[in-house]
Amino acid sequence: MYSSVYSFAKWARSTFVIALMSAPVSAPAAADSMCTDYTFRDVGPTALDFADYYIAPGKLAPTAPKITREYRLFRSAIRRGAAAGPNFAGHYTFTQWGVGAGGVCWAIVNAKNGKIGDGGCVVTAGAEGQQPQFRLNSRLLILTGGLAQGRDGIAYYEWTGNKLKERQFFSRAQLCEHRLKP
Repeated sequence: MYSSVYSFAKWARSTFVIALMSAPVSAPAAADSMCTDYTFRDVGPTALDFADYYIAPGKLAPTAPKITREYRLFRSAIRRGAAAGPNFAGHYTFTQWGVGAGGVCWAIVNAKNGKIGDGGCVVTAGAEGQQPQFRLNSRLLILTGGLAQGRDGIAYYEWTGNKLKERQFFSRAQLCEHRLKP
């Protein structure tokens, strides 16, 4: 998702300040204000499913992550998360930590060798069901909320082994329109 881990760390430090400062001051439209707590369950049958990206889970013990210079700011959270062992895409550990204001940052650690793969942040506003969704036996990752590049909605990513590849995206407007239909 990021061209380098350094750009991720730089973005993670500043994204929430920028998001708060650039929030619109005007009142939201009535229909839009009714749709702030959407989750991946609101998408319906057109969405991808964890079973579509099945992978056999590996039987691995937790491995200490190899913290690089770029991830140094988040080393304690990454180590705590990796200590739980694999929980994503067969032999990876999806580690996540809160960063305040309803934000969650995350990194993917390979449980075989400890290397840290992709990472990022999402503003979830703390709504139930908006936390990152993932499974041990699936390569699919579902992120909900304020995503990178100023997008707001639900994004479906496939883990390729070294990076996430976006497969599907539903904007907040699409979700609100679907939810508000009688």
